[in-house]
Amino acid sequence: MQNDSAELVIVGAGAAGLCVAWAAEQRGLTPVLLEKSQQVGGAWARFPESMRCLSPRHRDRMPDNTVPAGHGARTHAGAVNEMLQAFADSQNFDLRYGVEAVGMDPNILGIHLRTNRGTIETKRLVVATGEYGNPYRPELGSGFLGIVEHASEFNADTVAADERVLVVGGGNSAVEAIVALLSRSAQVTVALRTPMQRPEGGPRGPGFVETISWLLSGTPLRLFPSGVGCSHSTPVVDADLADAVRAGRVTVVGEALAFQEQGVRVKGEQVVAADRVILATGYRRDLEWMADSVTIDERGVPAHSSGFSKDVQGLAFMGIPCMRTRRSGFLRGMVGDARAIVAGLL
Repeated sequence: MQNDSAELVIVGAGAAGLCVAWAAEQRGLTPVLLEKSQQVGGAWARFPESMRCLSPRHRDRMPDNTVPAGHGARTHAGAVNEMLQAFADSQNFDLRYGVEAVGMDPNILGIHLRTNRGTIETKRLVVATGEYGNPYRPELGSGFLGIVEHASEFNADTVAADERVLVVGGGNSAVEAIVALLSRSAQVTVALRTPMQRPEGGPRGPGFVETISWLLSGTPLRLFPSGVGCSHSTPVVDADLADAVRAGRVTVVGEALAFQEQGVRVKGEQVVAADRVILATGYRRDLEWMADSVTIDERGVPAHSSGFSKDVQGLAFMGIPCMRTRRSGFLRGMVGDARAIVAGLL
């Protein structure tokens, strides 16, 4: 591919990108899917296979109504990745692997997209690269003599019994790391910005209350009163962390503030001794390649209205939490968001 053109270009072949490609074909467009790796799946292909998902299994559907294989209320990342691979194999998308977007130049004719393999002219561009592009590392200074790693790099097999480990953060990646650390008999401490609250159970199965909650979650956020409707934070999926704390297997301290030679100073001036620090502090979007054309906030979120760029005509985004509904940014919301984005680009 040197110089090309397309009716619609989709950057990223994870769940969001695949859903947009399907929705585009349903509306008569011929999309081109660009994927910088050599496989579909996006972040799902990189997550630990055992990582538990947020939604009830029966809500994590692709456009062909397939759901992750297995049993139980909640599925795992491995099953989701297999579902995405099977869905892509069942379609006939123009999917180009090893192609990475490196820049874009909006013009009166549309968008001139630059990649590592050449350029593409298009009137419609959907960026579906997700929010797991760049591991976020808070500024804690230097000087710590132990191991520091982001949760995305963490390998439990390298942890010794009785190793003192401080986990910074209390989201889902923190819970996964803590469960793995406890299985290795490590001494675990978790540093949290806000007090821990026990989650109110796991996903509910089909039923009246769950169905009503599901219907409400699909309501466009613009219909809610101002300040009501959605949160960008990702909930902890179950009570594992709270249970471990109650049992005395995990110690909770305040927000991590700065590295010391032998540990980390936390809120309250306490220094927590540690041999290893795991930063379960999330990610930032990988959108630097379009920063010259698009306004991006401190969280890495581009300026948009229901997923449509406020800066560039014909540009849209997928996979942003609270983008359009409460489901947005989650697998359970991809199909609906994809249909809305494609409809808005026509």
